[in-house]
Amino acid sequence: MVNRCGYEAEPYRNAVYLWENGYIHRFYFYDGKLIKSNHPYIHLQGRKMIYDNVLTNLSVVKIMPNRFSALEVHNVTMDNFYKIRKFDRSFSSYWLVFKEMFWDFKRFILKR
Repeated sequence: MVNRCGYEAEPYRNAVYLWENGYIHRFYFYDGKLIKSNHPYIHLQGRKMIYDNVLTNLSVVKIMPNRFSALEVHNVTMDNFYKIRKFDRSFSSYWLVFKEMFWDFKRFILKR
């Protein structure tokens, strides 16, 4: 799907994003299979990210919408995929949702 700025945007996927030894990986299910895809870049939209200093010693870091954190499991598998926390419920995550809803509403009103 191409948005109004000409960029290609994907629909939401229930996915786990990892930074592993300098590479960014995305794990998600497609047709009942666990897919691992590589990405050169993730745009974090200038948001303030929370992180702990212990992450500097880790080779695998989980990327969530507002936080970098340690991965709870050793490897992402079909069995533990749904046990991995993918969101951190905080004010900033709710603020991102509100901001997106506001801009959607504004675009809807301006189209009339």
